[in-house]
Amino acid sequence: MYENLTLEQIILKLKNNEFITREKNGKSKVLQKFFEIINLENNFIGYVLCKNCDQICTYSQKSGTSHLLRHSCASSSDGFKEFSQEMINIGAKFGQIQVDDLFSHPTTISRNVIKEAEKIKLNLTAKLNPIFQTVGGAFTTDMWKDDYKKLSYISLTVHYIENWQLNEQILAISKFPNISHTEDNIKKAIFELLKSYNLIPDRTMERYVFITDSGANFLTAFRNYKHLPCIAYKLNTILEAAFKPENFQNYSSIIKTIKEYKSLVTYFKHSSLHLKLEKSLKQETETRWNKATNCLESSKSPTLHLVIPWYKALKEHCKISQHDDDILKQIKIVVNEKLTLKYKISELHKLAVFFNPKMKQLKILEPEDILWVNNQIKEQYSLIEANNFNSNNDNDLYIDNQERSTKKLCQKTNKDFTDFSEYYDSSDEEDSLNEINQYLAYKIAKDTDLNILKW
Repeated sequence: MYENLTLEQIILKLKNNEFITREKNGKSKVLQKFFEIINLENNFIGYVLCKNCDQICTYSQKSGTSHLLRHSCASSSDGFKEFSQEMINIGAKFGQIQVDDLFSHPTTISRNVIKEAEKIKLNLTAKLNPIFQTVGGAFTTDMWKDDYKKLSYISLTVHYIENWQLNEQILAISKFPNISHTEDNIKKAIFELLKSYNLIPDRTMERYVFITDSGANFLTAFRNYKHLPCIAYKLNTILEAAFKPENFQNYSSIIKTIKEYKSLVTYFKHSSLHLKLEKSLKQETETRWNKATNCLESSKSPTLHLVIPWYKALKEHCKISQHDDDILKQIKIVVNEKLTLKYKISELHKLAVFFNPKMKQLKILEPEDILWVNNQIKEQYSLIEANNFNSNNDNDLYIDNQERSTKKLCQKTNKDFTDFSEYYDSSDEEDSLNEINQYLAYKIAKDTDLNILKW
């Protein structure tokens, strides 16, 4: 309604009191520097006014505040005053000099930036190499096109544990060559990035895990390496596939309701009516299974051990109840089919359950999987013992359950989003034959959430 107004028209309406300003609600420090511009019906028109310099800027929840962050009041900001004072100080100290002598040539700046980047890269390489040679880590990668020039880009992020803290670092965001996105070209691009960090030798590749979306090109590119699909992405594709019209040919009201809901939300947002609501409206998308995806998608804490519990929980939600109407039954049937088809459990997911202290007895797994996981853990433990690690490092590498108190082990937090307590351990057996048995016998309070890496 107001997006076609010019700045001159908005200023004129403000002068004529056809538009007025009000304080912007919310905790955002950026928005606190601006007034909202509203009409006489108290509706936000999509523009804000800088409190300091009276400059008018566009704003919407969709566009965000990045452009407002870049706004600077050149005529009165502290930054401009500091810059002006520095220029005066230089003149007073050195007298009349040429402005070209004050500023480095763009080429010089570019070279120095490149040098600094190379220095940071060398330091990161020196840090990552010993970690990957002894422990290992994971890499996430993705590809996309920009909206304007339609250029393709590829990113590579490393995830590793240091001092029992999960860390991530973007290694590269590079323009992808102007070639097709085949598995061979993707693999070549990723391996060239790894090589630039000296992370390509064969002896460490077995310690790498690649996490990507489930595109056929990515799956094929990493088929000969340890690879896991992003489960959060999987959940999104499951919902996208589930709510296609062909799945509800006899229940057209479902698709009609979704379309009408989307139209209603769009109307509220375009007319700024959503600003009057206590809770913001969310547009329907296939990424709105937030409760699960928020738990499974984290760069600060491990989530691999949650993949199976969430699979069980989602399957449980899809069970048909006698109280469900026909439409809800159909939704549950379709979503359950897509979950079974697309939500694949790997061996790494099963092993990860063992390292969740509250599920270490593997109640959540099938009997044959429990046997397999236990055998794998024992084999790996035997290999570690055979390697005869320095005893001074044992306390850093493995869990010492004899000397730590429950208070130190467990950090009290809010309860889990979903209750998985039926799968928690309840054994009273005591066995101190080896470290695995000590771990299995240790009791964990059910109402606590653990920092698994620091446990």
